[in-house]
Amino acid sequence: MNELVRDVLRQNAQIEERRTHAEQERLQALAQAERDRIEAAARAERDRQQAEREVEERRIQAEQDRLQAMAQAERDRIDVATRAERERLQAVVDAERQRLEISPRRSVNGLPPPLPPPPQQPPPRNNAFGLLRR
Repeated sequence: MNELVRDVLRQNAQIEERRTHAEQERLQALAQAERDRIEAAARAERDRQQAEREVEERRIQAEQDRLQAMAQAERDRIDVATRAERERLQAVVDAERQRLEISPRRSVNGLPPPLPPPPQQPPPRNNAFGLLRR
């Protein structure tokens, strides 16, 4: 019977050892799962923050692009206005210059301008009959 008791005690010890070992493995698995969960949450948070930074950088870049486009449009508008004003002033100057060039022909010292010479007539020619044509 001692043998039987020893055998039962040995089996109980083995069962208890397996149970303890299984409990340790279960606890280790739970701990690993918790570490994995925490790591995944941390990774997700880092990814979220990175995505937020990228969105903010794109927003800032879009704003800079918009401001640059506005500045370029304003420069272009000023260039066009300057060019138009320059052309307008040149037209005024040209008109005034033309007016001043024509003005002396109209009168010199208050006198009317001289008449241009009459167009020249070709000299009379003989026709087939020897007569002068007029």
